[in-house]
Amino acid sequence: MWSLSVPPRSRSSLNGAKGLKEEPGKDIVQYGFGRLSHTMLEHGLLDELRLWIHPFVIGKGGPEDLLYRDAPTARFRLAGTTPLESGIVVLSYTVASA
Repeated sequence: MWSLSVPPRSRSSLNGAKGLKEEPGKDIVQYGFGRLSHTMLEHGLLDELRLWIHPFVIGKGGPEDLLYRDAPTARFRLAGTTPLESGIVVLSYTVASA
């Protein structure tokens, strides 16, 4: 484990994330976007979403491999863009008010 990382302190990742958000300190960073991200979004724990757009396509996959999940609708506001020399573009979004 990375020396600066802090795992959730309980068996429930959601409860662990809630606990970490209540503590003073830096932002919570989660790589990837899956079930935990959707759960955090649903419970108001996701403040910023960063999508890394890579300039290539990988073989095949299905809806379970993408951002799609049955979840409440969420709106985001573009907060910034960062193009990298590799061709990757990082899009940063904040959660928009309802």
